[in-house]
Amino acid sequence: MLLIFIILLIVGIIVIGGAILLIVLLVKSSSKSVSVAKPTPVYPSPQANYQTEQTRILEMVKDGKVTPEQGEQLLDALNREVMLKKCPFCSEEIKAAANKCKYCRADLTQQSTVQKPLTRSTTNRMISGVCGGLGEHLNIDPTLVRIGYVVVTVYSGIIIGIIAYFVIALIVPSSTK
Repeated sequence: MLLIFIILLIVGIIVIGGAILLIVLLVKSSSKSVSVAKPTPVYPSPQANYQTEQTRILEMVKDGKVTPEQGEQLLDALNREVMLKKCPFCSEEIKAAANKCKYCRADLTQQSTVQKPLTRSTTNRMISGVCGGLGEHLNIDPTLVRIGYVVVTVYSGIIIGIIAYFVIALIVPSSTK
């Protein structure tokens, strides 16, 4: 019985040590990825010149430079350009005002694809925000992270999992928002 307890204790220490090492590596790598972020250029949207282009097309029809049918086609093309855009992730056409792509479900409100640093969540926390922060960092539901953590903790020894949680809470900084 004592031999089984010692073996479980050693396996638990190895598993928790690996988890702590992984968290430390995530913290270091995420802080590096934020510092090398390049600003994305801002281009004027098609909506900015919509009235000007519409007026120009109507004047071309009025002056006889294009037929009314061609003018209709140009106005339709202008409306499609203004009202639709391509999803930057899957290249499908979506509404210009969309916040989420209806095809790939990508979040279009994020300004850059740079991964934010790993921090403890201040808004999505149960104890100290470790699982909430990890879920936000990986862009998955923090509830799934909590369930996974509980399963790993139960299978690796409950005491070791609890100690690891508080060690991670000490290592990972709290979110500033």
